[in-house]
Amino acid sequence: MIRTACCASLLCIVVSASAAAQEATVLPEGTELKTPPQFSPVIGFMSSRYDFGVVAQGETVEHEFEFLNNGTDVLLIEEARAMTSGVGVGVSKEPIEPGQTGKVYVSIKTDDMEGEQFIRIKLTSNAHNGDSTLYVIMDVQSD
Repeated sequence: MIRTACCASLLCIVVSASAAAQEATVLPEGTELKTPPQFSPVIGFMSSRYDFGVVAQGETVEHEFEFLNNGTDVLLIEEARAMTSGVGVGVSKEPIEPGQTGKVYVSIKTDDMEGEQFIRIKLTSNAHNGDSTLYVIMDVQSD
C-alpha cells in the first residue's frame, strides 16, 4: 500500500513538472529570440590581454595571441587592425576549421611611445559571437 502511494505521488510530481515545462513563456513585445545558426564558427581566445610590463623606448616587442574555432563551421578572419601608430598586426589567412587554432601576430615599435600604453586590436570575422578585441599593455620608459 505504501509503495502504491509513493508511486502515485511520484507520478503526480512528474506529470506536474511536465505540464509546467510545457507552459508558454511570454516575452515582452518587440523581444527577438536569437538562436545560433545550425552551423556557425565561434572564436575563443586563450587570453585576450597581454602585458609586456616595462619596455625600453626604441625596442620592438612582439606577441602572438592564439585562438580556437569552438564552432561547427569554418572561421574566416576578415580583418585585424590596430589604430595605434607603430603597431603591426598579422593574422592566420587560411580558414580555421572547427576545433583548429589560429594566431594573431602583433609587433610594436616603441620609438614614438612613452609612458603607459593601452593598445586595442580589433579582429573582424564571421564568428557567431561577434568581433573580438585584444589588448596589449606596456609601460615604455626612455633612457
